[in-house]
Amino acid sequence: MNEGRVDKAVIFGAGPYLFPQFNKMIAETVNKYPDRLIGFARVDPYEGEKAVDELAHAVKDLGMKGLKLHPLFQGFRIDSPVVHTVLEEVRKMDIPVL
Repeated sequence: MNEGRVDKAVIFGAGPYLFPQFNKMIAETVNKYPDRLIGFARVDPYEGEKAVDELAHAVKDLGMKGLKLHPLFQGFRIDSPVVHTVLEEVRKMDIPVL
């Protein structure tokens, strides 16, 4: 990051599976470099309330600052009803979405 003159970076887990494990790993990494890294959570919108619970845990307990969705790789359209539950929680939490 120093060589590239990058002051801060947003990081998030790969996927599309094992999001709780990735979220924990990302939080641990961010905690090592809190002045340089910003963690974004990943969830599977198809999991409905389970995804909402994981997002709440990631933000409140793990310190994530936003949500990363990847419609193409996760197999949904961003305007699909499957995403509404998660996006409603995002709105309530007032966090950004990538």
